[in-house]
Amino acid sequence: MAQALVWLADRLRISYGEYAINELAGMVIKASNKLSLKLKSGERVAPFDQQKSPSLRWPDWFAPSAQDRMNTATTLVTLCDGGLLSRETAIRVLARDYDIDDAAGELGLVDGENAAT
Repeated sequence: MAQALVWLADRLRISYGEYAINELAGMVIKASNKLSLKLKSGERVAPFDQQKSPSLRWPDWFAPSAQDRMNTATTLVTLCDGGLLSRETAIRVLARDYDIDDAAGELGLVDGENAAT
């Protein structure tokens, strides 16, 4: 039912997102290394790493349902228990839905909590 809208938005993401926004972000990165950038509050902004190229993370079109999350969790537990997938990779799979930026850090937190109990 929403397929036509999704296709249109995908095309717009590519033309305006990947090409326009990424190009602007690249210009800001270059400027941060040549100029002294400040926030409106007057706080200086540290130069960005020019070795890394910016990328955009787009959310899924439709949020996963509770059943989708349960199926993913069950699959990951099965794969980890069977030795086919590392726990860190499993966390990376879940990272997007649960807003986890650092899978290795999250694994360290989980291990620390498990050791404490």
